[in-house]
Amino acid sequence: MNSNNQNLYIVEKISKLIPILLSFLMPVFFLSITSEFFEFNKFALLLIGTLLLSVMWVIKLISGQKIELTKSSVDLSLIVLTIVMALSTIFSLNKSVSIYGSQGRWFPGLFPMLGFLFYYYLAAPVLKETKTLKMAFYALIAGSSVSTIVAILSYFNVYIGSADFMSIPNFTLVGSTTSALILAAVAMVGALAALAYEQNIPSKMLLVTSILLNFFYVALTGSMVGWAILAVGAVCLFVMIDFRGYSTNRSTSMILVGAMLAIVLLNVVPNTKNALKNPNMAAEITLPFNDSWIVATSTIRDYPLLATGPSTFYLNYSRYRPVSVNNTPVWNVRFDKPHDELLNSMATLGIVGLAAVLYFASRVAKFAWSAKNIQDESGLVRVISVSLLATLPVFLFTYATVINTFVLFQLLIMAIAAHAVTKEAAKGAELIEINFASIAAVTTIGEAGAIKREYFHYVAAAPMLLIAAYAGFLFYKSYAAEFYIRKSVIAAQSNNGSKIYEYQSKAINLNPRRDTYHVAYAQTNLALANALASKENLTDEDKTTIQTLIAQSIRSSRVATEVLNPLNVVNWQTRALIYRSILGVADNAAEWAIASYNTAIQLDPSNPALRLDIGGIYFAQQDYLSAANYFRQATSLKADYANAHYNFAQALIKLNDPANAKRELEITKTLVAQGSPDYQKVEQDLASLSQKPTVAGAQNTKPTVEQLTGQTTNGQTLPQEPLTKPVETQNNGTQNLNLQDLPQGSQVGATQPAQQ
Repeated sequence: MNSNNQNLYIVEKISKLIPILLSFLMPVFFLSITSEFFEFNKFALLLIGTLLLSVMWVIKLISGQKIELTKSSVDLSLIVLTIVMALSTIFSLNKSVSIYGSQGRWFPGLFPMLGFLFYYYLAAPVLKETKTLKMAFYALIAGSSVSTIVAILSYFNVYIGSADFMSIPNFTLVGSTTSALILAAVAMVGALAALAYEQNIPSKMLLVTSILLNFFYVALTGSMVGWAILAVGAVCLFVMIDFRGYSTNRSTSMILVGAMLAIVLLNVVPNTKNALKNPNMAAEITLPFNDSWIVATSTIRDYPLLATGPSTFYLNYSRYRPVSVNNTPVWNVRFDKPHDELLNSMATLGIVGLAAVLYFASRVAKFAWSAKNIQDESGLVRVISVSLLATLPVFLFTYATVINTFVLFQLLIMAIAAHAVTKEAAKGAELIEINFASIAAVTTIGEAGAIKREYFHYVAAAPMLLIAAYAGFLFYKSYAAEFYIRKSVIAAQSNNGSKIYEYQSKAINLNPRRDTYHVAYAQTNLALANALASKENLTDEDKTTIQTLIAQSIRSSRVATEVLNPLNVVNWQTRALIYRSILGVADNAAEWAIASYNTAIQLDPSNPALRLDIGGIYFAQQDYLSAANYFRQATSLKADYANAHYNFAQALIKLNDPANAKRELEITKTLVAQGSPDYQKVEQDLASLSQKPTVAGAQNTKPTVEQLTGQTTNGQTLPQEPLTKPVETQNNGTQNLNLQDLPQGSQVGATQPAQQ
């Protein structure tokens, strides 16, 4: 074997190894060196694998080798979906978020989708051999089973590491119990299907072990999505798998059935069920279907065709969330994902996007279902197709993430490869060979040919190489920025303000498109200014530094709100908090804070907390009538909001309306825990109020039952935030900033607040 052939042999081996390694590593891989440990690093791993496959493809092309691609009935639907996502991104409310994904939620974005698309076309041809295909499938089962083992251990408070984030009952290698459950259920279905065709005894034992481990976790959690996957998998197994394989392994099958029945009994019998149950296991918070439906339909009412762009559900939720959410325990949670991926597609890609998603799903289902007409000795076509069909219901019960989308694409890639290599006429995919040497011969006929034959391969390889290099460069900058944000978090835990400032500055320089970085930087500058102001005997240099930090805080908040993401209510709320924090520093800070809160209220009209905050500013400015009006609005939006009722009472006291103030205090008293410090505070206020004479003409309206008890208490006191008087909310965390600290006449902005 000459050196050239040996190099090509190595390239071929590496190409085959990459999908196998990804199958195993994606379910288990994570790193704690970025701000988000799991999804971001899993996508980084996938992108590295895709870039390596691109390099291998370029090497083969330059060497004059034939390039293989797969063609299947799914291709058109996948390309249509990608094009629709690109069009939706063009008209997105925030193009940067739609391209790269939102902070902490990297999928679905256009860039990750393109990464999956390139991986789809690069990985399928290298899995053309049955041995390689089987190894990739078994690697996915093995990786998913390892993920399940860690999830089970964490459930029973057995931790694999000493880090704080590993010491929680719901720690998993994929970042959520739902994702771990999906992997477990899909792996169990795949292992059950493979067991019917497996002849190797050690492999059978490993498959049985995987089935029992994953089934135990599904039964232990009792989640609907897990049982849905198993139900669809059971139907597909019954229709598509040859059960004679189980009958030839009767002893193994009987042991498996007996063990599964034992697992069911353990999770059904009350005594064992209670013993297995972990009371500290926190349930994942998700937006209910009804609320998700309201947000999605409201969005397509205003943006019918392409909606608001990929990864923009968090913008839609703030604007369209129903007031009824305020009656639930998650009223103060800003959801960035709906109940499931269909509703997410409707809300972010519009009617056209939803149609594209359904078209893609139907083509995948039809393609996988066609495997029942194919007979092959290894059974891989049917085994992989059963697993693929079992994966589809996932997106009816939860939203798309990097890991569950990878499982879908990896199984689809393996199914296409299995179809392509089979000799059956009913196959739905085929391998296509592209010989660039022949193309070069045609395009270089004659001496005046535009492209010389010896350079044609390099010219043909250049676009792929440039795309790979540019994608790698973009992601490197994003990854490095996330790395520095994580370092700033670690610095914050050790109260190292200068390092926080330094690392956040580096993150912004690397990735200035992230509004969340600018918001964090603004908060850091304000905190540093407050820390410096706490010094005794401030020098002129200290005062100048404080002013510079405050100015930088304001500039960063304005970049986030006016340039990068003006529709994100969190950015405007943070900007308002910054202005509110310097009421004693700048003359017109209240004016700017009120303008920022008004914009936030426009973007999140059903949020009572924003009304409470803006009312506090009016209260501090002694505009008690405006303050009372906003506090009243907060109580109307959320009848069981103790702090809103308490602040409303304080404003009514200032307006010399003790009768109605007493009513609000009585309501507050019913909403806080009896005997708590807040309860005692309300009693003291009531005692003080009873000593004041009732003003003639004051209303003495009786409260309703709903106002007295709260609409969702059901006889129990709901958790409430600590009660604070309006003036107490103005200087939280910035009590050291005073007018005397800065040069006189400081202004928070050179222009008047923007009219929204």
